[in-house]
Amino acid sequence: MNNVVDFPGQEKRLDEASLWITRLDRKLSKSEKNELQSWLAQNPENGKALMQLAQLWDKMDKLSLLSELFQIQPRKKSYAMRYAVAASFLFVCLGVFSQMDFDAKKITPSLSEVAYQTVVGEQRKILLDDGSTLILNTDSQVKIIYSAKQRLLLLNRGEIHIDVAHDVLRPLRVVANDKIVQAVGTAFDVRLLNAKVKVWVTEGRVAIADNKHIDPAELEKEPLNNPKLFISKGEKAVLSSANQRVEKISDGEMTAQLGWQEGNIVFRGETLDEAVLEFNRYSDKTFVIQDASLKHIRIAGVFKIGDTPSLLSTLHNNFNIQYKYDTANKILLTVRK
Repeated sequence: MNNVVDFPGQEKRLDEASLWITRLDRKLSKSEKNELQSWLAQNPENGKALMQLAQLWDKMDKLSLLSELFQIQPRKKSYAMRYAVAASFLFVCLGVFSQMDFDAKKITPSLSEVAYQTVVGEQRKILLDDGSTLILNTDSQVKIIYSAKQRLLLLNRGEIHIDVAHDVLRPLRVVANDKIVQAVGTAFDVRLLNAKVKVWVTEGRVAIADNKHIDPAELEKEPLNNPKLFISKGEKAVLSSANQRVEKISDGEMTAQLGWQEGNIVFRGETLDEAVLEFNRYSDKTFVIQDASLKHIRIAGVFKIGDTPSLLSTLHNNFNIQYKYDTANKILLTVRK
């Protein structure tokens, strides 16, 4: 399909149109209706972009709501202005219908599926067909499904970081457990661990919604099912079936979170109990805290993934922690005598 992106501002316009399609999927507030009305009046190309995405995403029925918008103009506006806006939008619609019918014939629906995984302690970087960069963290598994209308990543376990190639006509979605994260051109990290989903955004903005579909073909039919929140660069979301939490994080915390991409585990004052959970994610050896008094010791430092001897030495010398191999793959941690 010929995606028209040669004109200045067209990518931004398509981004805005995709947001409006998502909003139209739920009931617009009065202020949103006014905002959409103003946006459509700014430039005829805005209406064209909206129609283009609506047809691509099988959302033409949502645009029937637009007929209401030209009846709620503030009284300051002249009838002539109202007519001009409505007429210009109608003209755009007619043009887009014919153009989209022509373009639709060029689309050959295709499905591409591939799966990637890593073992414990391994990180893997992959350049995807669309130009996006995918990095898998330790013990992770993801299935990638690309079609003419969407880019879908099914995270079965573990953690991924995705630097998304911009394509507003084919949004990229990550499904993790019962959550779905959608982006167009951005970079973010998704971790699925113990039925809890964590999302960090390093560039741009993502939308998050509950995932009610199992079949990828069903996901393709709608842009996003009523997004429950948006998070932007420098924010983290912690999501479960019962609740959600969004918080801003510092540059230092973001750097620590992404340390695994450089082969490091970074701690900035976590408890030993929390640190052990991380150590165990990256090692075929299991660390076990035997003395409960150790659980609340705060750990700070940078540890190389896979370098168990250096880790044990640091715990012994800097944090007064004794270690002992119970078996070849089980390490007991106690208070240093």
